[in-house]
Amino acid sequence: MRSQDLRDGAELPTLLEGEILNVDLANLSINESGLISSSLNIHAEKGVIHAIDQVILPAADDATSSATITLNNVGASAYIIASIDGDGATGTLDENNAAIGLQTGLRYTFVNNGGASHPLDFRDADGNILLAEGSENGSFEADATVGFEVDGANISFTLTEELAAVIAGYRCTVHGAMEGSITVMD
Repeated sequence: MRSQDLRDGAELPTLLEGEILNVDLANLSINESGLISSSLNIHAEKGVIHAIDQVILPAADDATSSATITLNNVGASAYIIASIDGDGATGTLDENNAAIGLQTGLRYTFVNNGGASHPLDFRDADGNILLAEGSENGSFEADATVGFEVDGANISFTLTEELAAVIAGYRCTVHGAMEGSITVMD
């Protein structure tokens, strides 16, 4: 659809079932993303492209976790798995720094009862931070397909194929003794 055919208040269908794009011509935006006036009506092989100033993502609320893994701490020496609720995760309960198994393509929520004193992060085999609850920045945090979120003690992410290829462990950012491995299961 060419820009001159857009109508204010129009609701345009998308490829995501139930999702629509809302046109706001008064503010030159679609779903609150600004249209870039110099990049409208770009002819493509099977349609017309209109550039916007940001990526439009589906609401994060739609992403429900397959499993919730609750971690407690043993002082500053270990994490223990208090519970695993849902499907797609394994680990031995009440064992210091137990290995955790996760499946590619599923969404997980880790509940870190150690709080701010024991911020949780996820690392690769070389110790590089991939995702971090605390003030550190991980290399996968901005990946929209991972959908990384921290909400209080809850750390949520989707184990994409790219993340699964490198994730090797979980660790307290502050206390190196609080460290366990993560294996990717078939």
